[in-house]
Amino acid sequence: MEVIKNAQMKEYSNMKVGGIAKELIFVEEKNELKEIIDTRKNIFILGNGTNTLIYDGNLDISFVSLKKLQKISVEEKNKNFDLVRVESGLDLDDLIKFMEENFAEHAELFGSLANHQKPHTLFIGCSDSRVVPNLITSTLPGELFVVRNIANVVPPYRISEEFLATTSAIEYALYSLKIKNIIVCGHSNCGGCAALFYDAKKLEKIPNVRRWLNLMQPVKDEVEKLKDIGADKREWITERLNIINSMQNLLSFPGIKDAYKNGEIKIYGWHYVIETGELFNYDDEGAHFTLLNKGMDYEKIYNQLFND
Repeated sequence: MEVIKNAQMKEYSNMKVGGIAKELIFVEEKNELKEIIDTRKNIFILGNGTNTLIYDGNLDISFVSLKKLQKISVEEKNKNFDLVRVESGLDLDDLIKFMEENFAEHAELFGSLANHQKPHTLFIGCSDSRVVPNLITSTLPGELFVVRNIANVVPPYRISEEFLATTSAIEYALYSLKIKNIIVCGHSNCGGCAALFYDAKKLEKIPNVRRWLNLMQPVKDEVEKLKDIGADKREWITERLNIINSMQNLLSFPGIKDAYKNGEIKIYGWHYVIETGELFNYDDEGAHFTLLNKGMDYEKIYNQLFND
């Protein structure tokens, strides 16, 4: 938050009137409001400062401006309406622009997806909030069938009485949707991969996560064979070996190994670098990762993988 002491309020009001306030606070994140309410007594909430007539004198008031709260997001999509969350500082013109760009532009597309889907690619990625499949691949709704979990793990195929969320989703994509392209996408600074090397005490409050990480034990075993590597290099190697391990586990699904050998199904292993936006693709023949999208040419990536 930004705090201005002894603020000349006429400079922040569309009415151009107002005296000197004790302070003017510009909130930048909505969770900052709680701190303000807890630590101050005399508070007055402003939006953008429009249609507010402020007394012309000394004001023992903490004015709180919500002008910088301008986030907008789609919270829920329904058949007849969409729920859009808009923060109080957003201008009406920006809201209208958002609605036009995100809905009107693709009205025909959304209409065609109302009753069925036919995605061309199965995207298996990490649950990490920084990994956005449609942004990375530059694809539209309806093109990707997305499976996400901690550390983009593909377990070896098995049939069980247990609830196998990842396995069942992949199974559905392969045998019901008949998808022919598969991307396993890991990323830099992966918390799941880092947790492989935590001591048991650090994971004791998340026992299901600890058990999930057991699926990555083959990766951990390989990394621990390497001597004299720093933490950063270990992290990088772990993330990439984990991608390869998941690619190999995909071949355990019925019929996939033969389909992959015959070129009927394509499997890609991607390492996405969050800091730079770069994508490294695993070359199965050369057994190494090569930079795929130097210069962030998403259209070229898309055409290379999906239209050849």
